[in-house]
Amino acid sequence: MCGADNIWNRRFCEDVGREHNMRLSIHVDRGTKRRLDVLARLSKRSRSLLVAEAIVAYVDSEEWQLGEMLAGIAELDREQVVSHGKVAKWLKSWGKPSETKAPRLIS
Repeated sequence: MCGADNIWNRRFCEDVGREHNMRLSIHVDRGTKRRLDVLARLSKRSRSLLVAEAIVAYVDSEEWQLGEMLAGIAELDREQVVSHGKVAKWLKSWGKPSETKAPRLIS
């Protein structure tokens, strides 16, 4: 993968080349492999690069989502909440000329 004369492969290898690369084996169904092969060919990038980028995007998304959930739980623990009634009233105002601003906590 690295060393290929392709701007995407070079960029990826520069980014991950600073770290120790790990070899990972995965199994996907034939249909997914065919689709991945088409994407690799059309984008002139290797399958490995596409899969590595997909894993990074997935991990980034999951970390963000888990972080947001944990932050929300911490807010609940500190009783930093907006009442259901205030949120419901705000949602009912959506799309109307009298649409209100989102309810906020008063610090």
